[in-house]
Order: sequence, then C-alpha cells, then structure tokens
Amino acid sequence: MGRTRWRHDVQAAPGNLEERLRYVGYPDEMIERMKTMWSKEQLPLIGDNGFMISAASAFPNLSFVHNWPKVEDSEDVIPFISIRQWQAISEDETEVLSWFAVDKEAPEEFKALSYKAYLMCFGSSGMFEQDDVENWVSLTTTAAGSMARRLLLNNRMGLLSDNRPVVPALTDNEFSGPGVARIGYGEYNQRFLLADWADHLERPAATQPPVEVGTPDSPRGATTGEDDELAEASR
Repeated sequence: MGRTRWRHDVQAAPGNLEERLRYVGYPDEMIERMKTMWSKEQLPLIGDNGFMISAASAFPNLSFVHNWPKVEDSEDVIPFISIRQWQAISEDETEVLSWFAVDKEAPEEFKALSYKAYLMCFGSSGMFEQDDVENWVSLTTTAAGSMARRLLLNNRMGLLSDNRPVVPALTDNEFSGPGVARIGYGEYNQRFLLADWADHLERPAATQPPVEVGTPDSPRGATTGEDDELAEASR
C-alpha cells in the first residue's frame, strides 16, 4: 500500500481514550477490544492528542471515511467506516467502489445502526454522497472549459507568498502519528499527493518478470504418476 497523503482529523471531545471513543458512539465492549488490538503508536493519537480520524487516503487511490452521524433509530451518534477505491475509466470519468466495514465482533444492534448510518450519509443514495457527486461533476465540467485552459490551478492554500506555511507543523508531543500534521485549513496533503502522482508519471514504466505457473518440483506442463493414472482412468 502506498503512503498516506491525505488525512482529515477532527478534534475529539475532552477526556481520556475511553471517553473520546464513547463520545463518537462506540460501545464499551468495542472500546475494550480497541485498547488490546491497537498499537502503542495508535492509542496516543486519540487518547493523548485528542484527534479522531475522519477521512484518509493512501496513495494512489484508496480512501477511508469515518463519521458518526445520528440516525433516527437511536438517541446517540453512531460511527461507521467506508472503504473506497477510485478507478479512472476514461479521461473524464471515475468509478468509485464503496464498501461498508464493521467489526465482525461488534454487537448486532451496532452493526445494523452503523450500516444505516453509512447508507444515510455515504451510500450511493446518501445525502453527503449525493452532494459530493454534484460537486465532482461540476468540477469536471469546469476543468474542461476555456478558463481552465488559460489559467493555472492555484493550490497554495496554507502557504505565504514566500512559500512558508501559514501554521507550523505540530510537534511530537502534540501529534503522535507518523508524518507531518497541521491544524487549520490548507492544501498541504493535496500538494504532496499530486507531487507523488507527477513523480510516478515521469518514471519509466516498471517491468515485471513473467509469472511461472507451478513449482520447481512440478513445473508447468509436467505431470505426476497420479495424474497419469487419473488420465488413464478417464479414458
């Protein structure tokens, strides 16, 4: 999997790890399982720094959505996770594959409500998904217009005129996750992702060795004595 280049974290509610996970709708039995399964590097990101990952992308085309809306069947917010893959199918069309993911050991009621939250927000008919699709279609149309052909894309949000960032990166004590993180609005992640993409376009096409079917003990096309007996029996 490629490097994570785009992550949007939401500042969680005050409190410890358990209180913050409970605040976004996770039941206690799932929280206890998270505490035993998450790594020592993952736990402080929420427990100490107070960041709750809301969306992330791994280069080049894999994304994750983690939101916690309120659904009609519950008085509490319910978190859900969506895994998405972006596949270009033409010069102006992208196919999005979206999966709903949930802990297989989660309570059955939580699974049902989490799935409903996913469908309500980011399913193919979800209210946020419908709104985003409208934006993507209009952006694609605009990008093919005359203004887009004459002007360069300005993606300098978060940079000063001398290319210094508007806000400094968080320190190791403020952000326990890997890489560089900042608070506020900016296009740092998008610039890094596009730079990675441009670097890959400029590289020579990677060549892969041919794939051989079989093993050294049983190479492709070879038969064993058992195979010969089966072939003889089938005649």
